[in-house]
Amino acid sequence: MANAFLFFLLLIFSSNIIFENIHACNQSERSSLLFFALTFPSRQLNWTSTGCCNWEGITCNQGGWITHLQLPSKGLKLKEDIFLSSSHGNLTHLTHLNLSHNSVSGSLDQSTGFFLSLNHLEVLDLSYNLLSGELYQLHSSNMLGI
Repeated sequence: MANAFLFFLLLIFSSNIIFENIHACNQSERSSLLFFALTFPSRQLNWTSTGCCNWEGITCNQGGWITHLQLPSKGLKLKEDIFLSSSHGNLTHLTHLNLSHNSVSGSLDQSTGFFLSLNHLEVLDLSYNLLSGELYQLHSSNMLGI
């Protein structure tokens, strides 16, 4: 009976560690997301907790790296003229980026450096925004569609 109780406690303790690790976000990526929130202000984003893997639209892998940034129809508007800059460049593990159906405007031409840093990007959806310019040199062989 005592062994079963100890096993149960060990199981609970280990599941808490795993749960915390899954939702512990990388600090440099968290900083990039906070900069993102300043660049694309929206009343609908409530990114205030410390664990950015629990934020709306954010998915992390087990290592705490952000893999999905999905914010369609969130009323995002660009605060400055540059769409995405190198300041957002810490999101290097992104596989999915969806900013569709917002009011994002600006030039994609100056954002090439950001997109080049996304070596794992598979899905990019920027549809139904007010963007201009072209994306050059997207080299990910995993890209499914733009």
